[in-house]
Amino acid sequence: MTAVWTSRRTVQSATRPAGGSWSAPVNLSKVGATSPLIAVDPAGEVTAVWLLEREEGNRSIVQSATRPAGGSWSAPVDLSPVKQAARSPQVALDPQGGATAVWEVEGRGEIQCATRPARGSWSASVNLSTAGGTGAFEPQVAVDSQGNATVVWERYTSRGTLIRSASRPAGGSWSAPVNLSKPDGKAKEAQIAVGPDGDATAAWRRFNGRDIVVQSATRPAGGIWSAPVDISAHHGQGGYYPRLVVDSWGNATVVWKGYDRNRYKLAIQAATRPLGGGWSPPTDISKRVTRFSRHLSEPQIAVDPQGIATVVWVVGAKGGGIIQAATSVKGRAYATRVVRVRGGRASITLRCERGGRCGGLIRLKVGGKSIAAQRFEIAEGRSKAIRVKLNPQGVKLFAKSRHSLRWAKLVGRGIKNRTVRLK
Repeated sequence: MTAVWTSRRTVQSATRPAGGSWSAPVNLSKVGATSPLIAVDPAGEVTAVWLLEREEGNRSIVQSATRPAGGSWSAPVDLSPVKQAARSPQVALDPQGGATAVWEVEGRGEIQCATRPARGSWSASVNLSTAGGTGAFEPQVAVDSQGNATVVWERYTSRGTLIRSASRPAGGSWSAPVNLSKPDGKAKEAQIAVGPDGDATAAWRRFNGRDIVVQSATRPAGGIWSAPVDISAHHGQGGYYPRLVVDSWGNATVVWKGYDRNRYKLAIQAATRPLGGGWSPPTDISKRVTRFSRHLSEPQIAVDPQGIATVVWVVGAKGGGIIQAATSVKGRAYATRVVRVRGGRASITLRCERGGRCGGLIRLKVGGKSIAAQRFEIAEGRSKAIRVKLNPQGVKLFAKSRHSLRWAKLVGRGIKNRTVRLK
């Protein structure tokens, strides 16, 4: 495990082997550094990027350092031109160890990039957006298993803000940028993720003149981008802070913070898309809270090699909050509520996202002893609350499906040592 941070405006790092202890911190940069990020390839080589403020004109440049598994950090190298002001660096690695770094040129509105082959040196920087002040900002980058890179960013125009993208085959040249969103409207917060075979998914939020909606476009490997589609609901049920992941099979999940029709209550919502399929209806994965009395943070999402996505967010009143989480089940069923406790009963609300009907057995156990069991069936696109009586002792609630679902876990509130598992 490797961590990076800034201390006294210097990027530092520490490492910890599996089952071991953290090393002493080492300096990676000179004084004046900010915004460190790291990426790790399957062999354990770590690549870090950050911004370093130069004394001349207070301009920031993008720098990078690498550390092979079990080795030491390299000396930093400059990625962006010295006489420009860089910001918003991002980096992505392919499984072979090749790297792609992108950043924004402040004041010029350009997106630039540098690439590094596995065990090689960084290339000179190139412009991905059209040169000459096109108003390009906030780049994001993703690289597939073959080393093909895709970048998305925001572009300001006289008609609004749109999302653009450029791609580069492994060892090749960057394509001309293309528009992913419509030119009229305000599109922001672009996200990009790619599947193992090169299929790409982009997501962003857009104000269409009436609603704020979460939109997406997809591109098959070697193909062209689809027209954008709305993921979130219409008529005020918009979305902010979209976050996107794609699992090892190419299935995509997007989460965001959405409001109800009257913009009075808000919740963390999610939608899923199988490889080559369409987006599911939006699902609430948090309880709805009143926006004027409770704070709900932007969500963060990650997916493991088995395809289980975990979402975390913070909910709370002014001055404090509670971290909450929800876990998907490989895109087939989604736990939409943590377990509730009312009058000596526990319940969990399940939603069947797709696949016809979801069903199985839910079981309540005390230790290894089963004290209650109930079968359930849920139609595609529908939700159902499963309720069981509680025991005053520590209990575990299990849901076992007849379909090929994966394990997931939700930790609820109100019962000590309670764990919910879906399989």
